[in-house]
This record gives sequence, C-alpha cells and structure tokens, in this order.
Amino acid sequence: MRFRITRFAAVLLCCLSSMAVHAGPLRLVLEPGSAAGSVAVSLTNTGSSTLSVLRWDTPFEDALSSDVFRVERYSKDWPLVEQAAYIGRSVKRGVPTTDEYLVLAPGETASRTVKLNDYYRIDKADGRSVSFAGQLRYSVESSSSKSTSVRKAPEPELLSVDTLKSNSVAVNMAPAVSLRALTPAYESCSVQEQADIFAATELAQEYVNTAIADLESLASDERSGSPRYVTWFGEYEEARFTRVLSNFQSIGTALADEQIQYDCSCDERNTYAYVFPSRPYEIYLCPSFRSASLSGTDSRAGTIVHELSHFTVLADTDDNVYSQRGAQSLATTDPEKAIANADSHEYFAENTPELEILGTTNPTQPLQHTTLTLDTSLSGTVGSDDFITYQVSGAQKITLTSISGDADLYVYTDEALSAESCNSINANAVDICENFVEGTVYIRVFGFTSASFTLEASSPEPVAPAAVTLELDSALAGALEENARDVYLVNGAQLVELESLSGDADLYIFDSIDFVDANLVCASASIIADSTTDSCDLPLPDNTYYVLVVGSTASDYSLLATSQTADPIAPLPDDDDPAPVVPVTPSVPDAPTTTPAIPDDDLVPSVTPIASSSSSGIGSLNFWGLGVLLLSLAYQRSVTRRGRG
Repeated sequence: MRFRITRFAAVLLCCLSSMAVHAGPLRLVLEPGSAAGSVAVSLTNTGSSTLSVLRWDTPFEDALSSDVFRVERYSKDWPLVEQAAYIGRSVKRGVPTTDEYLVLAPGETASRTVKLNDYYRIDKADGRSVSFAGQLRYSVESSSSKSTSVRKAPEPELLSVDTLKSNSVAVNMAPAVSLRALTPAYESCSVQEQADIFAATELAQEYVNTAIADLESLASDERSGSPRYVTWFGEYEEARFTRVLSNFQSIGTALADEQIQYDCSCDERNTYAYVFPSRPYEIYLCPSFRSASLSGTDSRAGTIVHELSHFTVLADTDDNVYSQRGAQSLATTDPEKAIANADSHEYFAENTPELEILGTTNPTQPLQHTTLTLDTSLSGTVGSDDFITYQVSGAQKITLTSISGDADLYVYTDEALSAESCNSINANAVDICENFVEGTVYIRVFGFTSASFTLEASSPEPVAPAAVTLELDSALAGALEENARDVYLVNGAQLVELESLSGDADLYIFDSIDFVDANLVCASASIIADSTTDSCDLPLPDNTYYVLVVGSTASDYSLLATSQTADPIAPLPDDDDPAPVVPVTPSVPDAPTTTPAIPDDDLVPSVTPIASSSSSGIGSLNFWGLGVLLLSLAYQRSVTRRGRG
C-alpha cells in the first residue's frame, strides 16, 4: 500500500504560485530582480485607511537588518532542502521617528529591490526559491491625524503586527563580491586534495569576513553581553576585545593578500595540520584534515583559520587547550589565555552551533528555567516589562492565554535565550507557538503589561497511517512528478529495490512514519548517470519499515520488496492461493526444460497514487521533520506477482 505526499515548500525552478498570503490590510508580492541574486518586493495597502508601516526589520530599510527571507535550494540529501544562512546585521535601536515609517494610502503600492546575496550566505551560483516570511508593524491613520499638517510618529507599543508569507519565486543567485582568498600553492597534493583545499580556503575567508563584521557591529555597551564573544573569549575587556578583532583582521588580510603554501605530505594519524609559527603561510595538512567536513565544528575551513592564527606575524596564538569544551572552560577561567588560543578563534569563526553576536543576557550567569509538564496547564502572573522563563522537552505546541492584562510568548532553542525559534505577540488573549524541532525548547513569558496567564505545552498528536502491508516479492509500478513522493509500508522485507524506468527516483527507508533524521535507516539516492537502480538492505527483516520514493525528476519506476535475497526453494501455496504450483524436480539429462513466461510490462498493473501532485506553493508542513503528512484517504492494493526461480 502506498500514499502520496507532496513537499510543503516551493522547489527550485518549478512553476511557483504568484499569490501572496496575507490576512490584514497589507499584501506583499515578490518577483525576480533584474540582477543575479536580487528580488523585487512590492507592498500594497489593500485596506480603506492610510497605513504607517514601520520600515525596521523589513525589505524597505536602506540595509536589511533581519532574517525575513527564506532562501532555499533543493538537495538530494535528507531532508532534501538547504536554507541559506542570514549573515546580515543585527541592530540595537531607539524609538522610531516619522522618517522610519512608510506611509501607504489605500490602494498604494511601494516597491524595492533587495540584493539577497549581500545578506545571505551563498556559496555558489545556482537557482534558489525565495519567499518572504517576516512581520510588518503598522498603524492605521485616524481621522484626526489626517487634518494635522505635521504627521506624528505612532506609538511603537500601539502598532498592529501582521505575520506575512509571500509567494515564492525562483531567483538565480551568485556569491556576494567580497574579500577573496588568493589561489593557494600546493606541494604533494592530489588534484582532489587541491580542490578540497581551495574550497576550504574560500570558506575560511568567508568565516573570517563574517567574524570581523560581527565584532565590528557591536557597540561598546553591547560587547559584555555578546553570547558569542563571551562564550569563546570570556569576560569583556576593551583591550582583549581589540586584540581579538585585530587577530581576525590580520588573518583576513593574509588570506586576501598572501599566497598560502599547502603541503599534503603529512601522514600523522589523529592530526589535522601543523605550522612553524616563524615561517608564515606554510601549512602542513594531515589525514584528519582530509577526512573532516568542509564546514562546521573542527572543519577544514576552521582548521585553516586555526593554523593561520599561529603565525607570529598574524595573531601569534598558542594551543593552550583543545576542543569546544576546553575552549569554553578557558574563556570562563582565564580570558587572557582564551584570546591567545587558536581553537578559540576557530570556534568563534565556525560558529557551530550558532551563537548570536548580540544578546541581552550574560551567558556567564545562566537563567534558571522552570520545567513544564507536558499537557498540564500552569497558572502564573508577570509584571509589566518583566518576564518568567520555562523549559520543556518534546512539545509540539505551546499555548499562552492571558487571563488579565497582556502577556507575550517567546520560544528559544538555547538556554541563554539568544536563538529565537518563535514569538507570538498578538493583541488578543491567546498566543501560540508550534512545530518545534526535537529536543528541549525554552520559553519566555513577557509582560507587555502586568498580566495573569495560563501556559500549557502540548504533546505531538500521533500520526497513525492507515497503511496496508505491501506484499513481498511482488513488483509494483509507479510514476512520480518532479519533487512528488510516494510512501509505502512494508513488513518482513530484507531488501528493497527501486528501478528508475525513466527519470530519476530516489529511495529512502525509515523505521517510523515520522520522517526525521533519527528514524532514517537507509538513503539510496543514486546520482550516477548510467545507474537506474537504488537499493537498501534492511537490518531487521522482521520489523516494519516505511519506504519513501522521491521524484528527483519526473519518473516512472518499479519497486520490489523481497523477503530474502535468493529463493532456494519455491514455497508451497496455501489453500487460498490459486496460483499454479511449479514443483522442484531434479534435473534429468536431455530432459526438456520449461521457462515460465514473463509477462509483458503492459500487463503489470501500476499502482496509481491517490491525491498526488507536485507542490509549488506555500504550505504549513514542517519540512525539516515532515512531521505532519498529507496522506491520501484511499488506497489500492497491488496484486502483481513476479516469478522467482
């Protein structure tokens, strides 16, 4: 039995919906810009009153200052989509003046073009799906204000808030023009090693550029509260901060102006790289470097930053400690050594897991969070401009109800409350945040006014597929449009084979209907030009598995689940099986053999999926987990049998 589901997000280079999603008087529409990496944004007042829209954290600022766009591309690696990271500025602000508002009369439209590659990390030129998913704050002009010759800025706390999702458009992206590393020189490096080193050097330059920009963005009174700086370099002191910034500036200049000499002859196990600090720009790369990932913690790009920091003409760092845990401990106990530690510079540059450069809490004084019990309502009170924090694990939805006053809901993925996952600051009594990643989330209940409230964290609702077990040893034929997918349930199988009869279909096996990384058993996404077969061996044949077939392109395919890799003896039929019995007999010399007829492909019935389509609009499905599936309400059972001999 199979179901068909479609992905929720717009997929690259597909026909995309032009309809924007809006609930209030504002409608936002995107179109591809004329230049690579740009998008044209149009905002229309569809209401009957003049609106004053705050430009902050919208595309209508001179420079973008908030992550309000989703810039995505399709990937063959699960979960099949990559989202570009926001690398733009974060701004501490005062009270907005009239100049910070965009005034729109009824029916009026404002337009602006945004160069996305200036604000999002784009590693190569390719096509991306772009949509707007941010908030707009506005006020409705009153009749009294219309008669006033001097327009008065609205009170910020009285602004209405609309969360808008625009249409999605396909945009050709290109990396932003910035400081670029010189082409390195190589010694004893293979062609593949040279390609890997070059990519790592380019990313190291990007890491350093971002580190410099982030440090320079901090005002003097913001540095002591920076979660990212304090985590890796400890308590703020002006001289130490200046030293760290100077170190990164020196490393960035060296990458741009000096030719790095890489030597690949090192074969020392458990070693990433080494340098002679007095011999600048010579880096010896070892096996652990070659096996490391390009980006992330202890990556190839981070290793290059680490080794460059050792040179006396640049940062003159030492290896005081190794590892993230060691570097964090050093920052707490000895900031002077932390600012001279190579790993501290590497981890600040890699920023994995991501820490905000600007924060309001001191990470050296962690907050104490009250633990919530799932599906149990909790009552509380909060003062005006005060807040209370909680933590909960495994929640699908968090509901805050203001009994009196106005309390707002904020949810974070980190204990320091710097990585915001969701906020709900509606003027009505109920605020809801839902669809979280697995693990623990941290909740802040903020008193916009003094308020009494109830707070409840709800468990995920179980998804029970009405699946019929797929019959073993029977080939099924199917067809998929690009980026559509079919789901099957199979029990007792040892091997699953997918044959792409046309196009390119990919095979994924899960041990749960919850399609998340933790439940992924096998991913067979062949990208070899002349390969049409994907296969997965199942580790526990007696278990139940969910088979996901994804159309990388429009595809016709055949799917077969077998109970064993070979059938030594044909099984005896039961009384209900009308199929003819072919007895196994010893071979006799000169005896004629009979080859069973193989049915034509036209005689193999295909399984037609129910409610199948290739999604190109905006949906509410959490794509990272595919936790909520659009399952079909009907199914067909295949009766096709393939002979085994």
